[in-house]
Amino acid sequence: METKPPISNDIAEFHPGSDLAAHALMGVNKSDVCPSKCTVKNIPKKILKGLPVKLIITTRDSKGKQVIPRQDVTVKSINPGASWEDIDVTDNNDGTFHVTIVGNMVETHQIAIAIGNEHIPGSPFHIPVMKSVKTVRKDEQSSYPRGLAINKHGDFVTTDGRNNRVTIHDRDGNYKQSLRFTDQFAKPFSPCDVAISDDNEYYMLDDSNKQVVVCDEYGGFIRKFGRSEINTPRGIAINPVNKNVYVSEYREDCIRKYTQGGVYINSFGGIGEMQGKFSGPCMLAINSKGLVYVPDLLNDRIQVFNSDDQFMFEFTTSGDSTMSCPKAVAIDKNDYVYISSIHEVTKHDIHGQYLCRIDRDKDGLNNPWGVAVSNDCRIAVVDDSIRCIKVFVE
Repeated sequence: METKPPISNDIAEFHPGSDLAAHALMGVNKSDVCPSKCTVKNIPKKILKGLPVKLIITTRDSKGKQVIPRQDVTVKSINPGASWEDIDVTDNNDGTFHVTIVGNMVETHQIAIAIGNEHIPGSPFHIPVMKSVKTVRKDEQSSYPRGLAINKHGDFVTTDGRNNRVTIHDRDGNYKQSLRFTDQFAKPFSPCDVAISDDNEYYMLDDSNKQVVVCDEYGGFIRKFGRSEINTPRGIAINPVNKNVYVSEYREDCIRKYTQGGVYINSFGGIGEMQGKFSGPCMLAINSKGLVYVPDLLNDRIQVFNSDDQFMFEFTTSGDSTMSCPKAVAIDKNDYVYISSIHEVTKHDIHGQYLCRIDRDKDGLNNPWGVAVSNDCRIAVVDDSIRCIKVFVE
């Protein structure tokens, strides 16, 4: 058998302009396009429910050259269980077209793009629509969830001080295990924050016994340290540059430093409002360059220090308002900074410049504390008021 491609006459036509004042053009030349050569940019792998995404369609001739088409460009969408609906297409009069799509249901949507009556490559596109926020764990037995980390498996590791445990749930919120230490210490184990080393060892702040407890991922006890210095622990972090362990002291208004082996190095800070001083430092975080971000709760600011404990800068703004009682900081793989404050979680760049709010009022965050960011950029937040972990997708 012999197959032949469709015959293209490569017709070019002149179309007079209808709005000369707006475009200062007499008209445009329109040509036949080859749908198989046409392209679309910004097709997402997934979109968030209710949030718009703009697509850019480029029409091309049989040689791949961008041209203004004689044929109509049509875009249709279909929701599960519904019929195809037309989507408005904006013609830029240069061979490109803008289309805005919105997923209104949490299902897989289809987007069909055609030139004339022929689909472009990949059409129809299947795009999953996701919730922008998901409650992955709600535990009525968890009476005091505060600290949060994500381990190398993508599990949520949460401190639950009043139930004397650290709990581990998978990314879907399914319970996996609890870490408890019942007989090793003078007082009941009461963790308030947790950090995870590159070796997947868990460094847990024990508020009752004023110490750092280290165990493996299965709960096997390794060591403890810090009782000689720690008094009112609140947050813990590990510096990826020098590998040291940093512990914030809420009422002592300082940061204490240890080696991962538990050797005390030094402390810095002190009470006050001046730069480098604290009034209630909370759950700190450290970026890939070794910059230490400390939420200074009662001073309504984030203070940033280098790995030599030198003050670098501070920031206090959150959108159009002043930051209010920042409690925890998390940093993603690109060094963006996430801050939980009284009723919201915000995103900032490495210099503290406000970028956006992660949650919305209707998401119902009542008392956010610990924050963590996964490698696929899911932002997890512990809300100890409603005893849950909420996960946001940017």
